[in-house]
Amino acid sequence: KYDEALAKYREAARMQPEQAPFYSSAAQVHMVRKESDAAEENLRKAISLDGEYFEPRLLLGALRYQRKDYRGAIPELEKSMDLMPTKEAATMLSNSYAALGDKARAKKYADMAK
Repeated sequence: KYDEALAKYREAARMQPEQAPFYSSAAQVHMVRKESDAAEENLRKAISLDGEYFEPRLLLGALRYQRKDYRGAIPELEKSMDLMPTKEAATMLSNSYAALGDKARAKKYADMAK
């Protein structure tokens, strides 16, 4: 099923290579399959095509958060919050700042996640 989804996203991207959502969607499949390098590659491509599209920023932040790369996750999550605030991003930002010892920012984002 995932192979089929990836094939469809790759075909769509081949036909319309300027469309960031195809790369972001392919990245989600890679994330489910725990293929983090492929996911990150697709997310970076989506961001390069449309830096104002919140989803690849959120997903790249989530991927880095899962790796416990909090310093790498924060800029992507903050950018995703600027573009489209979500409780998911706020929660990951709160936990990231808490892990880095920044209690004030951790509380700020914890309040946003409520």
